[in-house]
Amino acid sequence: MKSVGEIVLIQEDQRLEVSCDLCLRPDQDQKDYVVRWSRALALSGRERFIQPDGEKFQIIGDTLVVHRVSLEDVGEYYCTKNGGLEIRYVVDVVLVEMHREVVEPGMSGNLPAKNSVLKERNLKLTTRWLSWSECDKCGRGGQRRRIGVCTVLKNDHDKPVAPLPIPTLDQFVSGVPCRSSLLPPILRALNEIAGRDSEIMIGKCFLPCPSYATRTFTDATGKVVDSVQVEEKYFDVGTARPTFLPLVSRKSLYEKQGVDIVLDCPHKSKGNVLIRWQNGTNLINPATIKKATNGRVTVDIYGRLHIKSLQFTDTRTMSCWTHGRLVATMKLVIVGAKDYSIKDYVVYAGCGMVGLTILIIAIGVCAQRNKKTMR
Repeated sequence: MKSVGEIVLIQEDQRLEVSCDLCLRPDQDQKDYVVRWSRALALSGRERFIQPDGEKFQIIGDTLVVHRVSLEDVGEYYCTKNGGLEIRYVVDVVLVEMHREVVEPGMSGNLPAKNSVLKERNLKLTTRWLSWSECDKCGRGGQRRRIGVCTVLKNDHDKPVAPLPIPTLDQFVSGVPCRSSLLPPILRALNEIAGRDSEIMIGKCFLPCPSYATRTFTDATGKVVDSVQVEEKYFDVGTARPTFLPLVSRKSLYEKQGVDIVLDCPHKSKGNVLIRWQNGTNLINPATIKKATNGRVTVDIYGRLHIKSLQFTDTRTMSCWTHGRLVATMKLVIVGAKDYSIKDYVVYAGCGMVGLTILIIAIGVCAQRNKKTMR
């Protein structure tokens, strides 16, 4: 076993990715090893193998992907290689995790928080950085992001934590997230820990735009008569059958006026993928949309689109993109609690007239019967 494990803190409704991190020699082939994932949930305590279903669970290589994590997914996740335990993850889910925006050194803005040591308690506060997102532009200077999680660990691993020993910190030498329920409340309540937020780092990047190969066409004599630029995924007749791209998800959402919604892009890509949203044909800029809409529309660090207090003007088609490819379209239709049209009022009036006519006829029939009885 390579490690006793690692604690992963994730916000509810996000996507969890944990890797088995197989370390093989050059003469070893990953195909010779059977990697399986299982989990023991905190609610049930029973360990069960995870079966990928393409929706909630995916296994890509040796990486487990869990979509739309909920509080019910809290527990321990195990990766086994040929039946032997390889690594263990303890997954903790929180409803909200506050983040502070910082920049990488060399840029203007707030710098990341430095490591701090609480000597009297033998604790150290640090930031555990996740991988960078993709660059948001190609062919020119762009930006990328990565998340830093506030983490607590022992300053001196040979000494105990004061005032009481914390077995969790002895077991997980890489540290425990500041907001994790596995950290005792007495530590989470310390001003130094409670006052330190996790961070989002903005960094510079440069990504070359994709280049295309030139394909030439010749006549019977070998003379070039034409040439075209083709993409890397161009397939000619007689070559192997191409791998088709995943189908675009399409759905319609009917929401009431005035409610708040969160749109999540259902992508299946591995890693920290940059998600782009479009309002019809207009690209939504995460950096400016909040100010432009007075805080009503925002894009969070996980690429989710938040719309507060829905209005009838929000009825439109939204789409999300990754790697320059359309992933999903969502037709958003806003309805009112009493959204009646003129046609509805005409129908109601007609029904009322019919009912009134039937009542008058019934009264007339009863009156005629009473006259006959008197005679």
